[in-house]
Amino acid sequence: QYFKYETEHYSVKLSSDAAIEEFNKVYIPMEDVVRFKKLEARVIKEDEVIKLKPKVEEFISEDEDERYYYFPISQLELGDELEIIYTVQKQPDFDGDQFYFQSDIPIYDFDFIFIAPNDSYFQFLTHNGLTKPLLIDTILQKHQWTISMDSIPAYEPEYFSEYNNTAMKLDVSLR
Repeated sequence: QYFKYETEHYSVKLSSDAAIEEFNKVYIPMEDVVRFKKLEARVIKEDEVIKLKPKVEEFISEDEDERYYYFPISQLELGDELEIIYTVQKQPDFDGDQFYFQSDIPIYDFDFIFIAPNDSYFQFLTHNGLTKPLLIDTILQKHQWTISMDSIPAYEPEYFSEYNNTAMKLDVSLR
């Protein structure tokens, strides 16, 4: 049986009160998630690194009919850096998948890695300036495609425009 594993890793420098307010709570979308595999969080201060032990709670948004895991982070201060990494196991979508990479926050030093068994072949379609994935030779009996970009600019909404049509994204489907 095949599963899809998604790992999200990000680090945010908290340089304003608005940044602290936005990142003092972490929401992890649980759509199609079979199992929560890994969660690590830490706060990097000027003189120390604090590993957090998040208490994860389930949150259901009735407005959007979506389920999230949620945890708060307390005692964040200006100048701190927050680092989060988590991995979830999901049901694969054999009809294809879409990955959105652009949000209202710029991304620096961006890497995306797509790994699949050697006996499966995929077709990729990039949108709105996203670099095409490159197939990397591996000796590990699997295919690996990567996208690396120095930065992805913050998404700037356009009046009367649909977000999903103008953000950088990648469509993936089986060949």
